[in-house]
Amino acid sequence: MENKIICELKKTTLYIVRHGKTLYNIEDIVQGFSDSPLTEEGVKQSFLIGKSFQDIFFTSAFCGDLGRQRDTAENILSQNKNAIPQIKEIYGFREWSFGGFEKKPNASMWEPIYKKYGIDLNNREENYKNLVSKLGYNKIADEIHNNDASKKAETFAEISKRIFEALNEVITLSKNGGNVLIVSSGMLITSLLYMFGGIKYKGELISNCSVSILEYENGNFDLKIAGSKEFLKTE
Repeated sequence: MENKIICELKKTTLYIVRHGKTLYNIEDIVQGFSDSPLTEEGVKQSFLIGKSFQDIFFTSAFCGDLGRQRDTAENILSQNKNAIPQIKEIYGFREWSFGGFEKKPNASMWEPIYKKYGIDLNNREENYKNLVSKLGYNKIADEIHNNDASKKAETFAEISKRIFEALNEVITLSKNGGNVLIVSSGMLITSLLYMFGGIKYKGELISNCSVSILEYENGNFDLKIAGSKEFLKTE
């Protein structure tokens, strides 16, 4: 698939935010299409992002259709000093589907992959970039799919298709350009940046309520920021 979106419009700045910390994040449980509520910290994170964004005039706002994504988007916009756009939920901005691994410990999904490629599972987060550099997100998704006994985990072809369709919808609906808010999930955002961030995307981790910024103009994307935590600092 050629990841090319052609729509002639004024410059559009996409503020892409991962949802706030959830119960499953704390418990180290696979989420995916499954959902769990924002924790107290997650709610606080989303309000902090809202405070950082309070002076930004958003022409439109989008999120996935999972509760943790919706609640984060609503909390962010509740702090805005300008006219607040109605949030449009888009299925394509859901997290990856992890199939039969969902609601199980993260280690059950990642351990076979880390072992296969000789990467230390005990430092999973620290060595995650090493895994990405070896496989890329396309092969990681396909490894998860192949290891899933239910075969319900998405392949990268399926993931990239819905990302492309979701982003195309955003661009099409944002014909007047301006600033656009998108709230999604970690692996989905990394995949989006992998697809559209070009060589500027270095595989940065996408932590809870981190911010990535993509600029779009007439078919071209320019990655400005990837996975920044700076917007959580309001003082």
